[in-house]
Amino acid sequence: MKINIRLVVSFLGVLSLVIPFAIETKANLPESEIDRVIITNESYDAYKTESSGRFDLGKINENITYDEKLPLETYKIDMNLQFDPEETKATIHKPVKSLMRIAAVEGSTKNFWVVDFRTNKNVSIEAELLYRGKKSEVWVHNNEISSEQAKRMGEEFDNKIYPLITQNFAEESDVDGNGKVSILAYDIQDNFNGFGTYVSGYFYNRDLYKTEHSNNAEIFYIDTYPTMGMDKSNFDVSKAFSTLAHEFQHMVNYNQNVIVEQGKAMDEWLDEAMSLAAERMYSIDSIRNRVYYYETSNSIANGHSLLYWDEHGDVLANYSLSYLFGQYLRVQLNQGDKIFKEILKKDMPTKEALQAVLNENFDNNKSIEEFLSDFRQALLVNEDEGLFGFKGERGLTAFQTPIYSGKLPIQLRGGGSVVVPFEDVEQFERPKDVGESISFRLINQKGTDENIPETPELDPFTENDDTIRGYAVPGSIITVYKDEEIVDTTITDENGRFEIFVGKQLPGTILYITAKDSVSGNESVAAIITVDNSTPPSKPIINEVTNTTTIVTGKADLKSIIKITVGGQEIGSGTVKEDGTFEVDIPAQKAGTVLTLTAIDQAGNISEVTKVTVIDGTITEKSTSRLGHIKAGESFIYPNPPGEVNKKSSEEYKNAVYYIKKEATYKGERYYLLSTLPSAVNGTIGWMKASDVSSHVHAGVDRHRKTFYVKGTGGAGFDTAWGGSENHVYPDLKPYKNELFTVNLTEKVGNNIWYRGMLKGKQTWIHSSFVSEFTDSYVELSTSRLGHIKAGNLPIYSSPFNTADKKSSDSYTNSVYYIKKQATYNKELYYLLSNNPSSTSRTIGWMKASDVSSHPHVGVDRKQRTLYIKGTGGAGFTRAWGGNENHVYSDLKQLKGAEFNVNLTEKVGNNIWYRGMLNGKQTWIHNSYVTELDKIYKEQSTSRLGHIKAGESFLFTTPYNQESAKSSESYKNSVYYIKKQANFNGTLYYLLSTRPSATTGTIGWMKALDVSSHVHKGHDRKQKTFIVKGNGGAGFDTAWGGSNNSVYADLIPLKNAIFHVNLTEKVGNNIWYRGMLNGKQTWIHSSYVKK
Repeated sequence: MKINIRLVVSFLGVLSLVIPFAIETKANLPESEIDRVIITNESYDAYKTESSGRFDLGKINENITYDEKLPLETYKIDMNLQFDPEETKATIHKPVKSLMRIAAVEGSTKNFWVVDFRTNKNVSIEAELLYRGKKSEVWVHNNEISSEQAKRMGEEFDNKIYPLITQNFAEESDVDGNGKVSILAYDIQDNFNGFGTYVSGYFYNRDLYKTEHSNNAEIFYIDTYPTMGMDKSNFDVSKAFSTLAHEFQHMVNYNQNVIVEQGKAMDEWLDEAMSLAAERMYSIDSIRNRVYYYETSNSIANGHSLLYWDEHGDVLANYSLSYLFGQYLRVQLNQGDKIFKEILKKDMPTKEALQAVLNENFDNNKSIEEFLSDFRQALLVNEDEGLFGFKGERGLTAFQTPIYSGKLPIQLRGGGSVVVPFEDVEQFERPKDVGESISFRLINQKGTDENIPETPELDPFTENDDTIRGYAVPGSIITVYKDEEIVDTTITDENGRFEIFVGKQLPGTILYITAKDSVSGNESVAAIITVDNSTPPSKPIINEVTNTTTIVTGKADLKSIIKITVGGQEIGSGTVKEDGTFEVDIPAQKAGTVLTLTAIDQAGNISEVTKVTVIDGTITEKSTSRLGHIKAGESFIYPNPPGEVNKKSSEEYKNAVYYIKKEATYKGERYYLLSTLPSAVNGTIGWMKASDVSSHVHAGVDRHRKTFYVKGTGGAGFDTAWGGSENHVYPDLKPYKNELFTVNLTEKVGNNIWYRGMLKGKQTWIHSSFVSEFTDSYVELSTSRLGHIKAGNLPIYSSPFNTADKKSSDSYTNSVYYIKKQATYNKELYYLLSNNPSSTSRTIGWMKASDVSSHPHVGVDRKQRTLYIKGTGGAGFTRAWGGNENHVYSDLKQLKGAEFNVNLTEKVGNNIWYRGMLNGKQTWIHNSYVTELDKIYKEQSTSRLGHIKAGESFLFTTPYNQESAKSSESYKNSVYYIKKQANFNGTLYYLLSTRPSATTGTIGWMKALDVSSHVHKGHDRKQKTFIVKGNGGAGFDTAWGGSNNSVYADLIPLKNAIFHVNLTEKVGNNIWYRGMLNGKQTWIHSSYVKK
């Protein structure tokens, strides 16, 4: 805006100013006619305060100003973490060449040191590398953002932010040698509780040094919540991009000043001015909130210093002042953005670098202190041209400087300034007791253009309105601004009334409305609309929630936030999508839990509460075995048990039978999974409610081969038991009367028996009521069975149809017979019995099947295998399933452990029989009386000495090869080492050896019962000297020797001889010594020597 200045007077030093009126007298004049006095402490020393003069001192608000009209982004800060390497004598981290080639790969993890700003303590967190680009690595803690979001952030840095910062400021260091900057995204812990300041990111120079808690890398830290949004399930990473630019400038700034130039770090206020300038270069819209805060800050009104970084007070005021100074410097020095790089390249302290660029680009006689006062005046008057303004640049023209409303005098830090209202600056007098660095600039507003319009008066405007209405001076040009852009303009009518259509605006949108004089072009101070939303959102509509639900769904007003609580504790939140639906992640809740839902719009309005009770929605699945038909009437097939979603009509699936191998219960409703195959995985068509299916239990009966004949009384043949018309193989069985039906599978459906078999070359299923075992005529068939005649005095016929020719079964019992042919005659089944597996040789005749106990007889394999007799009973027969007349061995107990070499395996009914050689004879044995070696034989190491006992006994090559037995007689009267023992079929065996070995010197295995033995173990190898007592005993070549082991048969003649011992062993409880006696090595029992 334009302001004509009639009088601007500057006073520096000892001049005094007396203000002879109370500040409240300004109410007696129009605002436009009240002059202004800018009081500035021009000292560059921010820690030095000076007085403005001796007046009453009012209360100064040094805290942050909160304005609900300002968006959350206004309150973001970064942290000034300064590590002093000189204190700890830390040096710059230098990459180890051998490690420079080792690059982290996407998906790898590592730990990082971060600062918890709630406690100011260092903590370690783990992060995963989700993006590795040309210049950046994006590490993410706790899955805060997705791989796609990390990629978007990394690519934005690589392609836009990195070149922007390095071209306009400086380059980064590379202490870790990987040529990349690490970006760690996580929820910075900063006491943010939904309102107020929060840390959006930070750079810590400590990470460049070899010191404790350093990450030894170029890294800066980016916040996720709330920087990327309040909805943790729907972060917008683009909201952090300006912070990337901000923190990267801090990194390159430190590198240039400290590492490259070996100097001191730039003063923080100017370092921040450059980072804020970097944000503006990246996006002018990202920085406008700093200007908004400038206009509302109480601290700025009360003299906040540009130079003093008040991190414990209103640090947001520092950001605003630093940003505006950086832009003022850029505008006035006419060098554009390159002015920041020019300052950075000056190898000198901050103040001297500023003074140098000021001298080179502006005015050799202008001190930096005076330039700071020029800056304060520009903030107040903001002229479109000249020294006292921003030359009309976008985003830097339409703002107001807050006015001090306290009492004087006021203490100002170096770089601090206040603007006070003054009735008439032409009446001032010099103040007394003023500080030597205090300057006064007097702004005379009287006589300014009388046509400066007043700020427009506006009607209320909410999110439901689309037109701004109000009053201003008639004929004024009304302009609406949004995000520094013009939305539309209009001219007030003769009554000063105006209307501008702007469309509906989202809650939180800020609009600026100015009135411009059509003659002078002067523009009023803007009226501000922050779009209000006083109407609460609609009550959320929620879908059913069960105890397995982890995503709550429903509908609510667009872009509102859904919050879900249980007992007052929030368990989940999410944002409503563009289609009006929401999905909120929650932990599964117990049935009966009450969830409370509210919708909160962007203005903070809260909807009415929706409550829902969690129901038991557990889907209980279990295996089953049923067959079923879909009932008549409307019904549906579902993709899963609960589902009404994606259901389909069952109509085209009717008139067929389905396998049901899985059932499920959901909320009291039973569902069946229908399949065309006997599987719960393959052939499935979907789930149906059990009430829509007629079903029966389906169970296998047997796989015995049977022979039936079609009755011809009706019925049909199907491709599945209990088939429907869609399953027909034979729609009508009447034409197949008396046809042979050979069955291979029998199943039960409910209480009904169904047979599967071959009929006229086709496999089909037929209900048992439509077949019979007999026909009206005589039919012979091949079969394979074994059978026993049940009793004596039963008839054996020469043929089934010649029952007159018969003989008694008395002499044929107690034997097993082969049955290779069967016949039906007059509804009676007959078997042909034979002593050979043949229907033509050695047959004994036909018998009624009811007089014979029989089972199917099939071969299994001809594999060679070695088994062993258990000895628990049983017998060996000439045929499988033999009788007393077929004995080879009537009792197998006597052959316990004997080797049985099998060469043929057969199955009789459900029983397995083996044929093989046992003790030189071929025999058949039931599988229950034999076993494999590893189940009855186990070897283990031992250490014993033993003598073979008197009496008959035998040695074996192995315990399980009893045929290898030989007499032990010639091996008696000696002691043997026992280094291995074995248990075979319940009997313990020892392996005897002439050497202390289980592999050399062995003579064979003996039953432990035939050996007298004791535990044998070493005692010590100490050298000892004994004297032979001469009271008896002998000397042996082995401890506990026998007569065959004698070295000295009698020790009496060697009484008092010296015995030099070198080894002591224990046999049982007896001590034996080995040593030299009369030049010979021998073993002597301890009872025959003394010390």
